[in-house]
Amino acid sequence: MDTPKSYLEAVATITHNGKRYPHRVGAAFLNSDGTIGVVLNSLPLDGRFVLRPVRPKSPSTPGDDSAE
Repeated sequence: MDTPKSYLEAVATITHNGKRYPHRVGAAFLNSDGTIGVVLNSLPLDGRFVLRPVRPKSPSTPGDDSAE
């Protein structure tokens, strides 16, 4: 149990000025009985989100608008 649990991030898409931006709304974890638990910190306006593997953080690049 000393190894970190792997998880997926729950991501919704926000459209602003005609552009689409990913927005993390929560996470999902695999439980010991094989079920998946989802924890949402916010709700997507359209009720839709996807679960995707967590991407390693990379250094910010010039013109990166992901930080608000």
